[in-house]
Amino acid sequence: MKRIVLSMIALFTGCGGSQNSGQLKTSANHDSDSSCSAGNADACALAGMSRWLDEEVDNSGSRLSHNAFVSGCELSDWFSCAMAGSTQVNASEKTDLVKKAHSLALTACEDDNDGSACAFLGDWAEQASQKEDAQKHYGLACGLSMTADTREKAIAEFVCRKALEFGATEAELQPIGPGSALSKPALRTSGIEQIRPPGAVERKIHHSPSKQAGAQVLLCLSEAGVPQKIFFAQFSKFPEWNQKIFETMRDWRYSPAISSEGLPVPICTSVTFHFIGRK
Repeated sequence: MKRIVLSMIALFTGCGGSQNSGQLKTSANHDSDSSCSAGNADACALAGMSRWLDEEVDNSGSRLSHNAFVSGCELSDWFSCAMAGSTQVNASEKTDLVKKAHSLALTACEDDNDGSACAFLGDWAEQASQKEDAQKHYGLACGLSMTADTREKAIAEFVCRKALEFGATEAELQPIGPGSALSKPALRTSGIEQIRPPGAVERKIHHSPSKQAGAQVLLCLSEAGVPQKIFFAQFSKFPEWNQKIFETMRDWRYSPAISSEGLPVPICTSVTFHFIGRK
């Protein structure tokens, strides 16, 4: 289960084991706690993630992250349910939370075209050795990661490869959802584009054998072009740079993506960061 949950933090699996859980720090604050209490599931997930990564506990030793995730789960957020299951020690309650996460993710994937939910289900099925379900949901995640003109590289590279690995054919992997029929793509309008590693990290890269480092991030935007979710498809090996990328991307703004019907729509896109040190 931990592998499945970590794959949601990074969006997709393949980015490693437990060391990655400390590579992404979020800043849960009073605003996210208040928004969670007011019924904002995303705020509950944000507060839970920060505390999960920082291992925060209350006076009784209870993990504060679990309480936040349970609140998000009660608001029918599949990601929060998955995380609540991961942080639950009671076996019976863990099973119930994980089942709810699966049920909600299934609806989000197949009814709402939520690519991250499809990737979660693909990973779930892979771990359970359910080949047909893994092929199906990795294939859906692959289709949702494409547009009519191009494949979103960071997303499609993993889930499309997984879909093919489990038996899908290239002909079956077709664009799905609003992203396949955009009349106008989202364009970045503000925010620092070139996110260089911090100075100390640059020096480490300069002295590393490969003399280069990179990261791949999935950025999900609201209809207004505001970042809603930022997932690492691949972490860099440097936590400080991962943190800088995450915090800087939160300030990015985009023009709305416009559907073929002329309406603004939420979309996800991938961003690749690559830094080459001095030879």
